[in-house]
Amino acid sequence: MLFIPARPNMDRQRRGGRRATLALLAAVSASFVLSPAVTAGAETAGLANPPENIPRTAAIEQACAGGSGSSCQEAVVESIDEARAAEGVAPLDLPANYGSLTVPEQLLVLANRERVDRGLPGFSGLSSTLDTLALQGASTNNDPNGPANTSWGSNWAGGEATALLADYDWMYDDGYGSPNMDCTTPHGNGCWDHRANILGDYGTDPSMGAAATKVDGVTSMSELFSSGTPGHLDYTLPKAAQSLVTPTAVQIGTAPSIANSAMLTVSDAGKAFQALAQVEGDKGSWSVTPSCRASAWGKCHLFVTFLPAQQGEATAMVTVNLSGRIEQVDVNAYAGHGYWEATGNGDVLAYGGDGYRGSAARVRLAKPVVGMAPMPDGGGYWEVAADGGVFSYGDARFYGSAALGRVSTPFVGMAAASDGQGYWLANANGSIYSFGRAHYYGSLGGHAGDRVVGIAATLDGAGYWVVASNGEVYPFGDAKDFAPDQPLDLSSPVVGMARTRDGGGYWVVTKAGQVYGFGDARAYVEADNFPSAEIVGIAAATTGYYLVTSAGQVYCFGGATVAGASPVLHDSKVVAIAAV
Repeated sequence: MLFIPARPNMDRQRRGGRRATLALLAAVSASFVLSPAVTAGAETAGLANPPENIPRTAAIEQACAGGSGSSCQEAVVESIDEARAAEGVAPLDLPANYGSLTVPEQLLVLANRERVDRGLPGFSGLSSTLDTLALQGASTNNDPNGPANTSWGSNWAGGEATALLADYDWMYDDGYGSPNMDCTTPHGNGCWDHRANILGDYGTDPSMGAAATKVDGVTSMSELFSSGTPGHLDYTLPKAAQSLVTPTAVQIGTAPSIANSAMLTVSDAGKAFQALAQVEGDKGSWSVTPSCRASAWGKCHLFVTFLPAQQGEATAMVTVNLSGRIEQVDVNAYAGHGYWEATGNGDVLAYGGDGYRGSAARVRLAKPVVGMAPMPDGGGYWEVAADGGVFSYGDARFYGSAALGRVSTPFVGMAAASDGQGYWLANANGSIYSFGRAHYYGSLGGHAGDRVVGIAATLDGAGYWVVASNGEVYPFGDAKDFAPDQPLDLSSPVVGMARTRDGGGYWVVTKAGQVYGFGDARAYVEADNFPSAEIVGIAAATTGYYLVTSAGQVYCFGGATVAGASPVLHDSKVVAIAAV
């Protein structure tokens, strides 16, 4: 059971659940008579409980304070997607008619997606019998009781503005530190009980009921899950046809007069096939692989390519004819200054700039990639691995690496010389290694107050800063000391830094998205006012900066323009961002 006060910004209360047939009489609870599918050691993506509670973000509270508008839905879905990405679960895919569904129907859609996206059997619709029981619970602000002689679980929420908010609170804001009053210790029995209900084991053909009403003018919602026979269905959940072309939408980033491509994967379960493709788009030249073939149970690939005629945004539609079935893929493109993302397995995702120039994804890496740096002209970039190995692409030349030095301390990042004819590597104890025309100006050599996490070069390349996870910044060469007299009041560790374009300052960013500006660097996002996400890097834009999460989501501030992102489309997490 979950209670959310009707007025915004008030403290929420929630009591967890117990495994008993009686609904709890306290204001907030969840009731079980089942063996939950969720276990601490679950190997399937998203079945284990999150390692820590994910509270509602300030963005959610602000967007949803006025009710259930589109901005509220967008804010909640964004936070759900971030939480899912951390669990290795795909983003939430709501049906096109979601907004026109009733609240019980929306609760069905959400519970179904939370289960199916984690490999659990879904619900075919809303059971008339269970709907009646759910309404009995909602009408009395209590968890509904399930049918006798079945395994069942139920959730209740009061004062929620939308079904999406209720789903977020039940699934992601239910652990230690949440308003769940039965979760008083990090591993208490009452923690994550609402989530356990939604992901519970109700057999191979689970049934569900849901209800929404008002009690004393306050919204009351409930949902009931059971292993019993569904019986008559009040509402049948349409079965969406499985897409044979993935992803269903792609983004391409490049620069004017420079082509870049994105890949589509085509499959047709159990059948040999030939796929025929064509593309139509604007603001440049578009092309796509005209056809591809695959044997039974096989896959083939189509590449859509964009050559922009001008700077700015562009769109296209790829149409694929597969065994008499037509599927379409939306393509969004951006030409202009942009950024690259690097993943731990060495893959590079290009959005703007001079596009994709290659990656270490096909290299047999001894250690994962941990950072990257761009060429000043935007025509290439380097990647650096944790063992000091360096990989160069485009017009970025290879000047050496620290991989053969067998350094025991892992490397954490790199910075390019101002003319692109060299670079520095930094490892976790603050040692600096210089290559090419990047001169050595000193290092911490193990004397940092905490683990070093990043490096940034000065504008003229005659110095650099290194930053530690506690926020301490150490200048070398002609790098100016912009650090404050007092230590930063951090709620999470610093994960990276970036110099302003004019060289007059720098930003540092924490894992939670707190940004601190020094010198002429202006912080555009307030501390503790950022969507819940695992930030892994920061890069300076022409004005402002970009922040990137481990899932690949990019946030832009101070005039920076988003050029694209592909959350949860990678084989490993994003570890760094570089911009030109």
